[in-house]
Amino acid sequence: MPLSSATIFYATLPVFIIIALGWLLRSRGRVDAASDSAIIYLTIYVTYPAFVLHNMIGDPALRDLRNLLIPAACGAGFMLVGLGIAWVVAPWFGLRERRGRGTFAVACSVQNYGYFPFPILVGLFPDRAWAGTLFVYSLGLELMMWTVGIAVISGSARGAMRALINPGVITILAGVVINLLHWESLIPGWSLRLMEMLGNCSFPLGLLIFGTALADFLKEGSWRHAWRTSAGAVLLRLGLLPLLMVLITLWIAPGEQMNHLVGVQMAMPAAMFSLIFAKHYHGDEPTAMRVILFTTLVSFITIPFAVQAALRWLTAP
Repeated sequence: MPLSSATIFYATLPVFIIIALGWLLRSRGRVDAASDSAIIYLTIYVTYPAFVLHNMIGDPALRDLRNLLIPAACGAGFMLVGLGIAWVVAPWFGLRERRGRGTFAVACSVQNYGYFPFPILVGLFPDRAWAGTLFVYSLGLELMMWTVGIAVISGSARGAMRALINPGVITILAGVVINLLHWESLIPGWSLRLMEMLGNCSFPLGLLIFGTALADFLKEGSWRHAWRTSAGAVLLRLGLLPLLMVLITLWIAPGEQMNHLVGVQMAMPAAMFSLIFAKHYHGDEPTAMRVILFTTLVSFITIPFAVQAALRWLTAP
């Protein structure tokens, strides 16, 4: 039965409410900037790994190589396609200098693939049969982000291979190995429950930090400039690139779970991670934040209709 735009809207609404709560807490001074590093550390090193492992361990779909290779290849391939297109068209939107152009390309090519879509997917497909596939898809994206993404933003691939050794990549690979070798029976039940408890904290914390970062940027005010860049980001991240993702998926015909995954992923705004990359690898921070801010605001309106259309195409008999 096709999902209505109202159903998708109500599945999306909690995500934006948590982001708005983060914005409100920062605006009222209840969560100051000094708290950010502790929350980010907790999220990256504790709650996110628990979140990944809890959703991957014991997933029978991940014992099929097709369900490992295709999602990972799609995650990597979608980013590379988006990166190339955004790099080529960036001068049309006022970005000719390398730093701004590279940052724009990375920010537009990487949708918010983790914290943002997960609760939406849970709301639409509560059986969570897609969960393991989501993290394998994320692995493909992560591999490209930490290699090609760094090179495009910084102008150099130096340090990229070392950057691949991070909690996200290591945890997803661990989940794949545990499933392939059937080691889940060696993991005691209490530790699985612990992972579930910690993992359930992950996406609310991530969305709250997203909201606090948006509050900082709105207060700083530079978002009022470079409207061509903001418009270009919306056209690419919420228009052209989602259409290409759907067309490529229709051509590949990867199966039901991947169709559900792409049907939601394609409508997501730019990932906050591109701002972190811009900060650490000498990119153009205002450009990254404009892409993130405007695609996030516009996606509140576009997600219900885009997801409904994409799922109708991808799941049509």
